[in-house]
Amino acid sequence: MARPSSYTPEFREEAVQLALKSAPRPIAQTARELDVHPETAPQLGPGVQTQARERRRGVLR
Repeated sequence: MARPSSYTPEFREEAVQLALKSAPRPIAQTARELDVHPETAPQLGPGVQTQARERRRGVLR
């Protein structure tokens, strides 16, 4: 069983927003800039993908 995230929801949201603004850079690079362990970078992926999809649909701005 995976242990709970040590990152707050606010931090995760900020990381997702930074990754979206930084596209097309790899998410791993964004994680390094946030001083997040490289193995954590894939955990940001689903949030980035969801937000990008919602932006394309016009749900988010």
